[in-house]
Amino acid sequence: MAEEMLYAQATAQELLDAIPNYEAVGCDIGAIAVAFMRKYRTCDSLGTFTLRGVEFSCVNFSSVHLILSPLVREEDGRRTLAPVAAWLTANDITDLRIVGTGNWDRRHQWSRDGGQRWGRMTLQGSAPPQPAPTQVIEPRIPAAPTEEEAHA
Repeated sequence: MAEEMLYAQATAQELLDAIPNYEAVGCDIGAIAVAFMRKYRTCDSLGTFTLRGVEFSCVNFSSVHLILSPLVREEDGRRTLAPVAAWLTANDITDLRIVGTGNWDRRHQWSRDGGQRWGRMTLQGSAPPQPAPTQVIEPRIPAAPTEEEAHA
């Protein structure tokens, strides 16, 4: 069995501080990541970077982003992390992390005691969208050739 690795870890406060900024740019995960990479390319990971007039903290950004990205949900036609913020607060979560044994085995875990003990977070969401209805188009079957066409 492969050894479990830690991929990302952040405090609940880091996540709660970041969520309003994510919300302000429509939880555009890709644009946020690109803006950070552009900033990181030209300086160290301290300070802030700006996207659409919203400032994001560079401190522990990679972990915060990795943790929040799969938690974005669509509600009422817009992408949001509001349920995550509510869940963190309602459950007195102090830390969140991602652990796993490889690319296909990763899971979120939470702690209420500063990382002393960890519980597994179940990612719940709405059912995946149903596939679009398929339309079967039957090719027209040509009429049988007449005797004249068959001998022509």
